[in-house]
This record gives sequence, C-alpha cells and structure tokens, in this order.
Amino acid sequence: MKYNLLDKSYLKPHFQIEESAIPDIELLFSKLKQESSRPSTSFEHQKVHLLLLQLLLIAINRYTVDAEVDPERVWDLNDDLVGRFRKLLELHFHEKWTLYRYASELSVSEAQLYKVLKNKTGKTPNQIVAERRIVEAKRLLAYTCKTISKIAYAIGMMDQSNFHKYFLKHTGMTPSGYRKKVHANRLSDEDSAIT
Repeated sequence: MKYNLLDKSYLKPHFQIEESAIPDIELLFSKLKQESSRPSTSFEHQKVHLLLLQLLLIAINRYTVDAEVDPERVWDLNDDLVGRFRKLLELHFHEKWTLYRYASELSVSEAQLYKVLKNKTGKTPNQIVAERRIVEAKRLLAYTCKTISKIAYAIGMMDQSNFHKYFLKHTGMTPSGYRKKVHANRLSDEDSAIT
C-alpha cells in the first residue's frame, strides 16, 4: 500500500508500507480522522489528537519499506548555486562586485563558488561576469545611440579607456569598430532585402 504523505525532492513521492502493518495504520488513520472531526478544542482533545498523530508517524516510520531514490528528481545543490549566481549576476553585473561579495550573498565561501562554477560551467566567476558585461555592451552598441563612455558606465566601468581595452581583450574589436561593423551588416541586410 502507498501513501502520498511525505514528499522529499530526492525520494519518490510516496512510501511503501509493509502489508502486515496496513490494518494497524488504517485504524490509526481512522481514529485520527474521527478525533479531528469532533468540534471540541479542549486541551484534552488536542492532546489525544497529538498522541494519535505521533502514534501514526511512529507506525509509518517503523513499517516503511526502504524508499528508492528517484534519479530524475535528485536535486543537485551545485546546479542550484550556479542558477542563484546567474540570477544575482543579472542584478549586479554593472556594479563592481568582487567574488567575495557574490559568495557572501550566496552564503558560500569564495573557494566553493569558484570550484562549483568552474566544474559546472567550465568558466571562472570572472569569465562569467566578463561575458555578461560584454553581452550588455554589445547590445548597447548595436541597438542604442549611447556614447561609448555612457556604455562603459552602464556595464560598471568608470573609464572609457579601460572599457576600450576590456572590450578589445574579450572581443578582438574596439567598441567603435564593433558598432560600425554591426551597422554595416544591418545596412547590407537591408539592401539585400530590397533587391
């Protein structure tokens, strides 16, 4: 017999009761249901209710067949940490957050955050932050008329020359060169669509 009372993310959402124990457990369920339906709120009533519930849980624990782990539902804490890091990054990539700050906000050590990100993504935290900043810079260069210095500021860099070097290092192009290339490609796409 299976009861769907306990749901742990790593176990199948039911537990198996030994056949010989089913009549006793059903009796306890019945008594608990009967006691719960009574309108009394006295201390004695609550005490009886609590004792029946405790007896039921003890019986379930005693007569439960070992649960199987459901591999499709195993929750990977490391995947969760990567997801939480990415959410935090979305909110703060434009700020000058250090690895220590991200780790602190996630309640893990810097070493643990570094190790998990490197193992799960193949990239260091700094590489992930840089990628996000570059994506935002490319988006702003391609789809806005903001100046290079305003784009630098928007991704957390206070100096246009540092942004120039940063962008060149990560893309192989200067910010203005990237903007010209994107606009030239857009114009050629429009020309080919017309003909």
